[in-house]
Amino acid sequence: MLWAAAGGDLGVLRDTLEFDETSLAKAGAALERLPANVRPDYGTPDKLLTMLIAGNVPLESAQWVASQVRSENEVTEFVRLRDAQGATRQVYLTLHRDAAGWRLHVPDSAVEGIMQGLTKPMAQ
Repeated sequence: MLWAAAGGDLGVLRDTLEFDETSLAKAGAALERLPANVRPDYGTPDKLLTMLIAGNVPLESAQWVASQVRSENEVTEFVRLRDAQGATRQVYLTLHRDAAGWRLHVPDSAVEGIMQGLTKPMAQ
C-alpha cells in the first residue's frame, strides 16, 4: 500500500484500501460539490479518496515499528514515515483480511481530515 501510494499506482492502491459506507457517502457528497468539468477526473467516491490518500503519503522512507495481532483477520501495524524534508511521524495502520486478501481500513476520521483538504483554498 505504501509503495503504491508513493509510486502513484492508484489502481494498486485502491485495491488495498477498505472504506466504510459513511466515508464513501462523504466522498460522494464532496464529489458532487466539485465543478462539473473536474468531476470526471475523479470518477467515483473511492477513486477520489484513493487519489487524495496518495497525495497525503509523504514517503521518503517507512520503518516498521511493531505489529499487534488482534485476530487471524485483523492486525495493526505501527509504522514511522519520513518525508523528503526529514520530518517523521508515526502512524498505525489497521489491516483486515477478506476474501480478496489484506486491506488497509481507512477510518472515517482519516477520511474527514483528507476531505478537509478539498475545502481549503489553493495557493495562487
